[in-house]
Amino acid sequence: YVRRFKNDIEDATVRANFQDREIVRLGTELTLDELNFLEFQQNLKFQALDGIKNGSDRNDFLFSIGIFKAFLSSPKAALESINRRIGKVTTATSDSDSLEDNLIVLRELKLKLDNILLKKSDSKYQKLKDTLISLGWSGRKQDDRYVIFAERIDTIEYLKKNIQQDFNLTDDAIA
Repeated sequence: YVRRFKNDIEDATVRANFQDREIVRLGTELTLDELNFLEFQQNLKFQALDGIKNGSDRNDFLFSIGIFKAFLSSPKAALESINRRIGKVTTATSDSDSLEDNLIVLRELKLKLDNILLKKSDSKYQKLKDTLISLGWSGRKQDDRYVIFAERIDTIEYLKKNIQQDFNLTDDAIA
């Protein structure tokens, strides 16, 4: 993908029509369901760190960080990561005592993420939705266009689905 910068455009009249980007950082309070998930995830991380101190490999620590990073993208991205891991573990033939292979741990993470999604208690998505509404955006052709970046495809799909539902939009309204 190619990104053009305003200063790269030689024609002064065209360059003058480019608006400066405005980046606004928005914060939000986590829901109790999100805090519950993160408390469980952080406990896994500290267990893994204790294991490293006692000579275990770093896989459990990396697993806990991977789940955290997926959750930072969206609860849906974390859930899809957990679902893929559960699929691999249930078809695996080797025994392992690592956290990433522990079906009890994986199912507890899945349960907590399912709860967040079922209750629609994703604070970041709610903040995005509220912000779009406060900007007067309804997804119609005459509305301003906004570009939303996400690290994970699962998050993009999650956002698209929720925005379409919440704003009553068709498939072609969101690229």
